[in-house]
Amino acid sequence: MALRSRDLALVAVGGALGAISRYAVGTAVPHLGADWPWATFCVNVIASLAIGVLAGWAYWRHAADWVRPLLMSGFLGGFSTYSAFAVDTIALAEAGTGGLAAAYVVVTLVVCVGAVGAGTVVAQTLWRQP
Repeated sequence: MALRSRDLALVAVGGALGAISRYAVGTAVPHLGADWPWATFCVNVIASLAIGVLAGWAYWRHAADWVRPLLMSGFLGGFSTYSAFAVDTIALAEAGTGGLAAAYVVVTLVVCVGAVGAGTVVAQTLWRQP
């Protein structure tokens, strides 16, 4: 499948807006000590919920072909942050809080996967044709 320049532009615009939004959340949400990386956790949970809703909406409402590149790959891809999640996990482990690092990994994965599932349920409830 060939890349279309329009889709690349949509991903770029969405990614830039998502990254700016991620930065804004990172500066607005206090880090509340070294105990838990709240900003990273929050953006990943929000992005997971949103991508579940968008995926369900796109599926059940046959969304326009610009939705995935702009909103899902672009905005939510730029907004969520697996790399910061990994860095935060290593920082927790190196700070001597290996148990907290492990809990952060487990809680993040469970909550984010659950958020995608909840988002698809919301989308199905709102937009699925009877």
